[in-house]
Amino acid sequence: MKKYIIYTEYKPNLESIIKKYVPGATLIRGCGIYKYMKENMAQITIFNSDFDQIKLLAKNIQQINRQTEVWIEKQNAILFIIK
Repeated sequence: MKKYIIYTEYKPNLESIIKKYVPGATLIRGCGIYKYMKENMAQITIFNSDFDQIKLLAKNIQQINRQTEVWIEKQNAILFIIK
């Protein structure tokens, strides 16, 4: 199973952008430091999606929110679902 984490600056429109590309994600707001400056950041965690979709999502976030960079972290993950 693949786990993708997108790191970006937080903007209120992120939820609506995410919904265009993946059926589910976890959006966590926080505080980050980018180029020595404090900023509101977001971490978007997505499991088991197509990597091309993840790249399109990140590119769309970058363009719409006029960001210099958006980072994608790709991990192998073991996910246990308790029902």
